[in-house]
Amino acid sequence: MTILLHPQHTPDDADERMNGAVRANLVMAPPPELATRLLALAQPATQSRVDLAVRSALVIEPPAALQARLQALVPQPEYVVVPVTTTRPLAKVMYALTALALGVLLVVGLTLYSQALTQLGSSTLWAELSAIPGMWLGRLYAVLPSAHLIVDTYKSLQRPLEWLLVALVLWAALDMRTPQRTRQIA
Repeated sequence: MTILLHPQHTPDDADERMNGAVRANLVMAPPPELATRLLALAQPATQSRVDLAVRSALVIEPPAALQARLQALVPQPEYVVVPVTTTRPLAKVMYALTALALGVLLVVGLTLYSQALTQLGSSTLWAELSAIPGMWLGRLYAVLPSAHLIVDTYKSLQRPLEWLLVALVLWAALDMRTPQRTRQIA
């Protein structure tokens, strides 16, 4: 949600901007060799006539008509877009309390679920299921003795591949994040 406000400009702000634009366009820096010659002629302790003449020649006051035309060229912002935050002060506290309540509910629910499965004899089922991959590997090694190389290569690459997967997930999460703009001028 944004609120559009009229900027409050005083004549002093406009005059300062116009003077800065005029000076940037009309005041020119002398060539480097001229500056070194003039500095060599000038004495550091006193102001010489050359310094005063150069200063008066380089700073030129623009005519009033030119100032008015340049002021008309400077774009004036009509509206300033100010973002309004929609979060309430207690929103973060409520989010934290909700996350805590969900965590407690999950822990209690999983504890009750594990006790129910233990009473039904799921521990023997889990033991049988965990023995199946070992049996399959034993059969694979009996049929294909060189399969040890493939399994050992997979075991050696398992940890780096897991870290690569974590890095890719983090990269995707950071890539989806959009930066927030704080102030826009329309």
